[in-house]
Amino acid sequence: MALLAASAVVIAAAVGVLLVQDDTEPVVAATTTTTTTTEPPTTTTTKPPTVVPPSTELASPKGEVPTYDRPRGKEIGTVGTWYGYPMTMPIVEKKGQWLRIMMPERPNGLTAWVHRDSVTRSTTPWRMVLKLSETRVRVYKDGYEVWSAPVGIGRDHTRTPTGQYFVAVIEKPGPAGYGPIVLNLNAHSEDIQSWQGMGDAITAFHGPFGAEALIRAGGGKVSNGCIRMLPEDQIKMDGIALGSPVDIVP
Repeated sequence: MALLAASAVVIAAAVGVLLVQDDTEPVVAATTTTTTTTEPPTTTTTKPPTVVPPSTELASPKGEVPTYDRPRGKEIGTVGTWYGYPMTMPIVEKKGQWLRIMMPERPNGLTAWVHRDSVTRSTTPWRMVLKLSETRVRVYKDGYEVWSAPVGIGRDHTRTPTGQYFVAVIEKPGPAGYGPIVLNLNAHSEDIQSWQGMGDAITAFHGPFGAEALIRAGGGKVSNGCIRMLPEDQIKMDGIALGSPVDIVP
C-alpha cells in the first residue's frame, strides 16, 4: 500500500500530510597521479578522504518491543512499526546489552533504549546529506560521495526541518505525481503541526510537482517542507536502504 496514496486509509493519509500539501502548490571519483623518475613511469590511483562515516549500525525490532528511558530503566513505550510499516533505525549509542536508537515519532531527535536481544542488527553503507543553503543533496556510500543533485526545499514559513534523521519508509513507485521513488523520513515539520487535522506533518524526498525549471537551475525554496527532486535523480535513490541516515543541515 502506498504511504501517500490512499486518502481513505487513515494511516496513509497521516503519513503523507506534508506531501499531500505539496501536491496543491503552484507551480568522488578517483584521481590519477603520474610520477616520472629514471625508472619507467608509474601510475597510482588514490581515493579522496571520506567525509562521512563509512557505515551506520541499524536495529530492526523483532516485532513490537519495549523501549526504555535508559539501560535497565523505566519502560516508556514500544517500537516496531510506524503507521503500519516495520521500522529499521540507526543505533546512536551502545552500553553493554543496551542500544539507544533513533525513533520515528515526534519530537524530532527522539531516541529510546532497547535491549539488544529484542532487535536484529545490521549496517548500511548509505548516508544522505542535504545542505539547505546549497539546495543540494549529496549521497554517500562507504563514506564516499557517489552523486549529488539540486533540490527544492521548504519556503521560509514552511521550512525543511534541520537535524539528524533516517529513511523510515520507501515507496517504489510513489503515488501518482510523486515520482518513481519516495523516501519518507522520520523528520516532522516544525511549522506545520497537523496538516488538515491528520495529527502529523512528515518530510520526504519526492517528485518536483511543477518545479522542474527551478530545480534544474540549482534549486530553491518552493515546498511546504518536503524535498523535491527531478525524476531522473529520484531513480538514483534506488538501493538506499531503510534506516540509512539523512542529515539536514543549514
